[in-house]
Amino acid sequence: MKLQNAPALVLAIGLQLAPVGRMISTSTTAAINPAGIGIVCRWLACAAALLGAYDTVSGASAAIAGVANTSPPGPVTTNATGNVGQSFSYRIIVTNPGSSHAQDYWNAVPLPPGLTINTNVGGNGYITGTPTVAGVYPVTLTAGNMNSPIIVHKDITITIQGGTTPPGITGQPQSQIVSAGASVTLSVVATGSNLTYYWRLDTNLVQRSSAASLTLANVAATNSGFYSVIVSNSAGSLVSSNAQLLVVSPPDVSTAPALTSAASGAQVLLSWQSLAGYRYVLESSDTLATNSWTTVADVPPVFTNHVVNLPQDPTVSPQRFFRVQMKTN
Repeated sequence: MKLQNAPALVLAIGLQLAPVGRMISTSTTAAINPAGIGIVCRWLACAAALLGAYDTVSGASAAIAGVANTSPPGPVTTNATGNVGQSFSYRIIVTNPGSSHAQDYWNAVPLPPGLTINTNVGGNGYITGTPTVAGVYPVTLTAGNMNSPIIVHKDITITIQGGTTPPGITGQPQSQIVSAGASVTLSVVATGSNLTYYWRLDTNLVQRSSAASLTLANVAATNSGFYSVIVSNSAGSLVSSNAQLLVVSPPDVSTAPALTSAASGAQVLLSWQSLAGYRYVLESSDTLATNSWTTVADVPPVFTNHVVNLPQDPTVSPQRFFRVQMKTN
């Protein structure tokens, strides 16, 4: 109690005790008047209320209105809401709170899993944490002050929603072989909400996007490598398997030496660059006027050159065209 209220308190005491004095002076031998006893009791109750309600968070005029969201700030409500895996912060709101807050104390029971409140004297009434289990939780709020015997309560509901679904991958990126200068798209099929995709070439970040695909235009040999994607949201992250992108140039076919003779069975040497893991089919044709090609050899990629025997006498077929096709299987 503060000193500026002392005169009012003294006056109240004097007014309430005056009837008692008159009663005693009337007859010292008479039985005590029950009405006088009632007056004294009423005074004691008023004095206790006056002493308890002043400078207290939960005096005679205080009450819990509910809770209010602190981030972002929101209105007072009796139905707080939150999401699994996301930060939760509500504060208990008391009307007519007084000013001696160093003596305040608070509680909220039972709280949803993952939430807590400071129940020590001098707490601030914040319910905080990260909810872990969805559900609808009836909660009883409590507010009090060490300067007052009066404690106030309020029943509210805290609703924790399912929140963000963790990411999942149901379709992995696929390896591809493309020609230099072409465009290529790598894709992943993922489940979950509010997903972000981090596409990587080896360990280097290529693209951060909300799209489940990565498109590369005008690719070159420097785009070759192993691509993966990290699928992420606030509930977790998941890494895809690697997809190999191989950017190749068309086989460079050269001939050397020229025909050594016009005899049947003369030889010509054809060579081209090969890549490990892929086979090459060598075909020939006497003319480009038609799309009629004959397989000359099915060449494993272990060879960097290959000797081809002409299948007919060059004097009968004085020219021949060759082409090489890269095969993936």
